[in-house]
Amino acid sequence: MELPLRFHRQILRQLIPQGIGENSGLLILGPGLGLRKIVASFLALQSDPRRLVLIINADPQEEDGIGDLLSLMGVARPGLRVVNFDIGSSQREELYKGGGLVSVTSQILVVDMLNGVVPVELISGIVEYSTEAFITNIYRDNNKDGFLKAFSDDPVQFNTGVTPLQTVLRSLKIRKVWIWPRFHETVQQDLEKRKADVVELYPSMTKSMLDLQHSILQCMDATVQEIKKSNVSYLDIDDFTVDNALFKSFDKIIRMQLLPVWHLIRPKTKGMIEDLRTLRNLLTYLLNYSCVELQEFLESIYQSNLEDYKNSSMANKTPSPWLYLDAADTIFNTAKGRTYKVVDGDSNKNKHRSWLPPNIVPILEEQPKWSVLTEVLAEIDNNIHFNSTNKSKDERNMTLIMCASNKVAIQLSEYLDQCEDDNNKLQTSKRAPKMMKRLLRDHLEMFKANIINMSTNMKSDVQQPNVSNKANNPTNSEQEMSAALQRKEQFRRNEGATAYGHNRRRVRGGSVMASVASNRKSYNTIDPNTVSPLEAEARQIAQFKSQRSTQKNKEKEVIEISDDSDDEDERLFDNTPQFLLTGDPNDVFYNDEYFGLMEEDETILIRAYRDDDDDTLLNEIRPKYIIMYDPNAAFVRRVELYKSSNPQIDIRMYFLMYNASVEEQTYLSGLRKEKDAFERLIREKSTMLMPLLEKESSRAGTDHYLSALSARVAGGQVITGDTKPKIIVDNREFRSSLPGILYRSKFEVIPVTLTVGDYVLDPTMCVERKSLTDLNQSFQSGRLFTQCEYMSTYYKTPILLIEFEENKSFTLETISESKKVIPHMNTKKPSITGTSPTEIFQSRLVMLTISFPRLRILWSSSPRQTAEMFADLKYQREEPDRDKAVSIGQDEVGQQDLIEENWSTVPSEVLRCMPGVTGKNYHYISNKVKSIRHLVELTNKELRDIMGVDQGNALFNFVNKIVNK
Repeated sequence: MELPLRFHRQILRQLIPQGIGENSGLLILGPGLGLRKIVASFLALQSDPRRLVLIINADPQEEDGIGDLLSLMGVARPGLRVVNFDIGSSQREELYKGGGLVSVTSQILVVDMLNGVVPVELISGIVEYSTEAFITNIYRDNNKDGFLKAFSDDPVQFNTGVTPLQTVLRSLKIRKVWIWPRFHETVQQDLEKRKADVVELYPSMTKSMLDLQHSILQCMDATVQEIKKSNVSYLDIDDFTVDNALFKSFDKIIRMQLLPVWHLIRPKTKGMIEDLRTLRNLLTYLLNYSCVELQEFLESIYQSNLEDYKNSSMANKTPSPWLYLDAADTIFNTAKGRTYKVVDGDSNKNKHRSWLPPNIVPILEEQPKWSVLTEVLAEIDNNIHFNSTNKSKDERNMTLIMCASNKVAIQLSEYLDQCEDDNNKLQTSKRAPKMMKRLLRDHLEMFKANIINMSTNMKSDVQQPNVSNKANNPTNSEQEMSAALQRKEQFRRNEGATAYGHNRRRVRGGSVMASVASNRKSYNTIDPNTVSPLEAEARQIAQFKSQRSTQKNKEKEVIEISDDSDDEDERLFDNTPQFLLTGDPNDVFYNDEYFGLMEEDETILIRAYRDDDDDTLLNEIRPKYIIMYDPNAAFVRRVELYKSSNPQIDIRMYFLMYNASVEEQTYLSGLRKEKDAFERLIREKSTMLMPLLEKESSRAGTDHYLSALSARVAGGQVITGDTKPKIIVDNREFRSSLPGILYRSKFEVIPVTLTVGDYVLDPTMCVERKSLTDLNQSFQSGRLFTQCEYMSTYYKTPILLIEFEENKSFTLETISESKKVIPHMNTKKPSITGTSPTEIFQSRLVMLTISFPRLRILWSSSPRQTAEMFADLKYQREEPDRDKAVSIGQDEVGQQDLIEENWSTVPSEVLRCMPGVTGKNYHYISNKVKSIRHLVELTNKELRDIMGVDQGNALFNFVNKIVNK
């Protein structure tokens, strides 16, 4: 398949290897400009059974897409082959030797390279989708002639750091880079020759939506300002703006800046960083989803903060600060006003809605884009009808609707299905009340019930002894305060105010968070036993539902409801959807009520954006009408490529975007960020020094050279050995960065499957590496004690390595962050009163050292420091034996599997702690004894027969003392 565009052919000519030393480089392409097609075209030229070309770190979606394109280009045998963990080592070796195109993950390839499964010297080239320095080092150490190509269509990721481009080139050991942005002269000339007919539609948001957007942005700005005040010395103030906070990448940037000092940041500030993500999600719900879903999300935020505060120490925990703002009241009141309103007495409008409480009047404001979408589809239908005679052979009157997510696609499908008339024609004047009422019913009957269940589950956890005593014996001041709060709450309810009122009092202070609602019970004085307004409303709805169910059980006659009535019983929500689901769950076909072969003119495909797969979709279905329900800059360029490649199709694209909205601001800001990133890359490329590709020296290599000198041989003038120091590494450890750093530190890394330990430094020294999160999980499951017991049994010096992540705070305070529980509906939050997670971790560590006296613990702040520690530990040590390290512990595997079938974790730990039970006889005892009860009932003679005289007597005396006592 020939590349039709000129700039694609120019890029391909640049990628073709020209000679030794000039055949590697990095391509940075603008998003949406056809990266997958370029990669597939390059691989098609390299597909030859006599050449082995490896594709590294391509996800399954990329592998399928590239494989399909290669098939279209005629590369069918053997085509692109995928290597995964299901393929054995011998099969992988045969596959590598067969040549051709092979896609493999970095973890598998590293192990195969070090074990010699893949002939590195015979590799013709490597194509990378990420920066993989470990593979690059192994590749270049054994192969100087093969090419290495790296591809990326995300220029923003190269925009962090001082010299990001030079850093990447040095890591990949390449010296060429090709930069192709959208504003490249050749790209502009190709894409502007043939332009699609673009109709831009900017529907206006409703007044309530504008109020919600303005209030959410106010809360975001206040949160940003508060974070700035708390961490001025840690943050880059220039990047910390509300405009940047609208992007998901903002969370990653803030985390990277604060990770080294994360333990010094107050919990309140950490919570505000999470609040920015919550507020950004609120904007997404406002623009993309229905008013009922937005209201449900807001209620879940409020109730989660309330329950989280009730179940925590009142002195140390406060809800999200943005909930104190005046703008928060506007958010809650306006969002509820878009959904429904509560009136006094019964509403006459609910006489035909048996599922709706009598005092609730549904409002159900629709999204403005919905009506605009129906108008656009009606216009397309008219165009198809009147221009059917002028239709060319290559044109397909298929309509493609692109949206932000699968949830939006399903919602649009249901909406369009309910906008049809009897003749299967979309009506712009008719709304879709059934979908909105179904969502409201689910919200009232299901979500409200979850609020009650969550509140009930949480109440049992907050009844702490000190709180209960105060509640049973309140002081006079507490009685007066409680009575005052009760009078205030009663006054608010008598006034008919909603859950979030308007009357407020001001608190002194310059902080923007100092405003607190006075009619809403203050969070810092809330009584854990007080029922929140949401709970009260949920209980009323539950009571109504119970009464309605009782009434229905008493009625014996069935009420028949006509189709044209306004009654909303259960049958209202049993409509069969009028759209088809394809084999791909992301594709939704909209059609008439009869399932069968669809006419192209009647087909509407609704689909979420999926990056490069959208190029394949456009070329396969070749739609004439494209509706961008949500803006996406990359897809706009894909449509430009589609039009330039198919000039015979008269394409019309409808571009929908809310006017003066965050949606528009985010779209324009994304374009600006991309343009700035490309301009920075171009400037850096023109001024940077070309990276040198010589081998880097390392401390480990220097130490090994010095250790090879012996003062007893010719006064230290003769080197006793010239081999690299060896470290045996478990295959599962190659998911971490430590093996790659060890290789760059001039160690010989030997990958094997180890039963005991993760790293073997010498015949007597074994290391079990644990990150902080993994260490917590190993403590809780008891797995760490088993691992330490194995190391203590087979090695003289067992070592536990506790390794922190690089650029993170080197402190145990981060344990409390890893044990944070996010509250969900119907979920109990366990808590240990008076004990912090750090104290629990320290006590467990002390118990571990007491149980295994020979265990040594190493604390490492980063993998690089770990490599230096290993170099010091291996100084003048004997090298480990690979076969012996693999065989250690193999006999215990079958016994351990048998033990786990009969013994759970708790009885096993109890048995280990008993006198006379050691690491050597533990497995034997576990196989002979069925349970702890069986062990206690054994006689002294039976225990001595199983354990030996001394150990049996010790265990028998211990058990009988406890029983007699």
